[in-house]
Amino acid sequence: MILYLKKANIFSMSRILTLTVLLTLICSTSWARTYYYRSYNSQKVVNEFKSEILPPKNSQILVKWERKIGTKVEKEEYVLDQDYATLSWVVKIPQDNTDYKGERIGSKLVINGIFKGTPIQKVINIDNAPFLFNPKIGLMGFVKSDKEQLKYWGFRSDSLEVFKMQAKRKGIEIIEVNGIKTECYKIWWAPEAFAGIFNRIYWFRTLDGIYVKQSAEEGVIRELIKQE
Repeated sequence: MILYLKKANIFSMSRILTLTVLLTLICSTSWARTYYYRSYNSQKVVNEFKSEILPPKNSQILVKWERKIGTKVEKEEYVLDQDYATLSWVVKIPQDNTDYKGERIGSKLVINGIFKGTPIQKVINIDNAPFLFNPKIGLMGFVKSDKEQLKYWGFRSDSLEVFKMQAKRKGIEIIEVNGIKTECYKIWWAPEAFAGIFNRIYWFRTLDGIYVKQSAEEGVIRELIKQE
């Protein structure tokens, strides 16, 4: 009898937790959501960043991204299509005297503004593959699809260069995100030309496709710490 009651209590708590998570996600689908992240190693916090994802409007998604490294603040905005591919983006970093806008026009990326104090007008030729300025956001479309792999264009913000990239599914795992066990899609991605030298693993939450964690370079962990 005691064993039965214990099992019943565990089952009830599990149902309550599941319903709470589902209600939170259902309520969030019609409103902008802000996600807060932290990068850290065993000694210190390396940086903090956040993303605000607004509800789709006219088949487009607006995302606001901000990263803080000490006193340096980097702000970006992306306009994405329904599959989270980048249509246009804006980058503002006052401390680096950087303020420019980029836009995809057909098979070209057109960039105008100021980059590290120097005026720029640049056109980069690409093909018809998706362009994902920020893979933490852009790969959400791939995660939510039934595709096993994706070829896309990635971007190096420090040099304004593009690279052909590839992403592959590596199954589903339950990992700890800020101390909470979370079911996630495991996604591997890398540049096509040197995948053996540089590659990354990202985890996206299975419930809503949100990027929640990655294992980065030199023992640095990046993970979701709060959302509102």
